Amino acid sequence: MKGSYRLVTADLPRAAVFALVSDIEGYPAFVPGCVATRILAKDGATWTVDNVFGLGPVRARFTTTAQVTPPDSLDIVSRDGPWRLFEMRWRIEALPAGCAIRLDWRAEPRLGGLGQIGRLLLPDFERRVVEAFARRARALRPA
Repeated sequence: MKGSYRLVTADLPRAAVFALVSDIEGYPAFVPGCVATRILAKDGATWTVDNVFGLGPVRARFTTTAQVTPPDSLDIVSRDGPWRLFEMRWRIEALPAGCAIRLDWRAEPRLGGLGQIGRLLLPDFERRVVEAFARRARALRPA
């Protein structure tokens, strides 16, 4: 499964949007289903992150690797836990007034119960994630 989303944020500089996207430990405050995130290690631009996502009583823990390239991009990849492959690629482009954010994602859940749930929920889940980031970005706009 894969998808792509693009949104434009007016009056918000690229650096502010990058700060929002790369604040991985802040995700539980606004990303749907994100129960916990913790950066386990930082090696230059490569971060290793522990993630817990859930829906109701079901929880999935997995490790991701984030490649951080301020203020342009953040690539998150996992082959752990419920994922045969999980990729989220954020691209942030400066515009004359604000910036454009593009999220490309690809997910291949493992077989089994969580994988079947993932196949059903992922397309809508990724849309909800992008909407959550858009709401958070709007809240950051200057008054």
